[in-house]
Amino acid sequence: MMVLYSGSTCLFSHRCRFVLYEKGMDFEINDIDLLDKPKEITSMNPYGEVPVLVERELTLYESNIINEFIDERFPHPQLMPTDPALRAKARLLLFNFEREIFLHVDNLENGSEEIQQSTRALVKDKLTQLTPIIAKSKFMLGDEFSMIDAALAPLLWRLDYYQILLPDSAAPLMKYAEFIDERFPHPQLMPTDPALRAKARLLLFNFEREIFLHVDNLENGSEEIQQSTRALVKDKLTQLTPIIAKSKFMLGDEFSMIDAALAPLLWRLDYYQILLPDSAAPLMKYAERVFSRPAFSEGLTSHEKVMRR
Repeated sequence: MMVLYSGSTCLFSHRCRFVLYEKGMDFEINDIDLLDKPKEITSMNPYGEVPVLVERELTLYESNIINEFIDERFPHPQLMPTDPALRAKARLLLFNFEREIFLHVDNLENGSEEIQQSTRALVKDKLTQLTPIIAKSKFMLGDEFSMIDAALAPLLWRLDYYQILLPDSAAPLMKYAEFIDERFPHPQLMPTDPALRAKARLLLFNFEREIFLHVDNLENGSEEIQQSTRALVKDKLTQLTPIIAKSKFMLGDEFSMIDAALAPLLWRLDYYQILLPDSAAPLMKYAERVFSRPAFSEGLTSHEKVMRR
């Protein structure tokens, strides 16, 4: 069985996890703490980085090399073009992405505030330049999902995290980015009705502004700031109780993107030392329903599993 040594927050590891799940094959993911990497990583990759893929006697590193091997080892669905010329063009496009966009990921994650700010502007500009390409087709290489999309998706997924706001002119690119959800229509995680879909996005936006904006204070603030933030988040979450008391999930009887967004915070309540009042019992019962979903438990890293008593 293939084993992927993957950083739980690593963008490049995310690429490989995405492709493995696309293939629908048996594999094992070994989550690596990026701040405390085991010595075996250096023995498998001389650069001491993840992802690393191991299958029997074969050890590979570098996400694009790993993904091409997976695609050739398990050719259904095919993620690279079969025509040699188109395949070469796809590799060239991946190379350009690496040199012009992904080269700057480290600055986005570890640079000074000044460097991060200038890097955001650069990446924003480079991504916006992709809009004319994607405006003409469903995916980067046409109507079929490909390795190019698998490489680009983890960055688009992290735009909010990196504080990169694309201009209105990049609307086709953002619509394309939604394939992360829409590519898997069963179950559909966002409403199909445009009005309900807009309301769902508004609810997500409100969560970000009123609740998730305070996560950094919960994790890195002084004791005084953490204490006041706990009280604020406790109050905001408690206010959701009347909504969830009337239905199984946030938008009704079906699990949705709203639940997927809220669940990681509810999972961390013990870790953040937030104790909800008895009046919020319906919310905690709702949380247990979400936690019992196989996709939620399978998505937990080893560090996340110990966050909840």
